[in-house]
Amino acid sequence: MTEQAPGRSGVIAPPPAIFLGVLALGLALDYLWPLPLLPRTVQYVLATALIAVWLWITVRAFVKMRRAGTSPDVYKPTSKLVTSGPFRYSRNPLYLGLIRLYAGISSAVDSVVVLVLLPPAIAVQYYGLIVREEGCLERAFGEDYRRYTACVQRWL
Repeated sequence: MTEQAPGRSGVIAPPPAIFLGVLALGLALDYLWPLPLLPRTVQYVLATALIAVWLWITVRAFVKMRRAGTSPDVYKPTSKLVTSGPFRYSRNPLYLGLIRLYAGISSAVDSVVVLVLLPPAIAVQYYGLIVREEGCLERAFGEDYRRYTACVQRWL
């Protein structure tokens, strides 16, 4: 972890809001045109596994950020670069967690329509959040952040 001057990322929306908005749209479309895909046993086992992984990743990432004294709130300045815990494997473990949560909900409701909307949600997440945050982090942490990005992939 490295301390540095705070900076603001200029993201377009809170990450959960993006996924909740797309999920609401998907559920509305699924109500009008249901397209189930999975057998019930697979549906619930897959949903449980994906949601459990989301919870595990999210809790670990929040704990690491709290211990480092920085906030996961995208509207607050980042005060430290967290590179341990889930951040050792991905620069965006919280966003990966949201993707898993969304996929888990999609599985739980057994909706192809909801699942098909996941790639556009990821694209909005990438361009509206991640690209902006990365620029802010590079400005705030400079060479430390560049070394981190050279060693740790954005996703996995």
